[in-house]
Amino acid sequence: KYGQIAFEARHILNTLRRKTGDTIEFTDGAGGHYRGRISRERPVLELASQLVERYPRPRIRLTAGVGFI
Repeated sequence: KYGQIAFEARHILNTLRRKTGDTIEFTDGAGGHYRGRISRERPVLELASQLVERYPRPRIRLTAGVGFI
């Protein structure tokens, strides 16, 4: 789990080029949509965040597949 968090922190800082004070939006993968402000970059990325909206679990379960030729 920590490795994934470190990967996301590097992505935010290096690829998206976000800095202290910037606002970002993100999800938790369980229906929560958040907005946060970067309060510190180093040694660990720190966000001051708040819940914006919670989406209920859908009633229909959908699985998508891709066929390769």
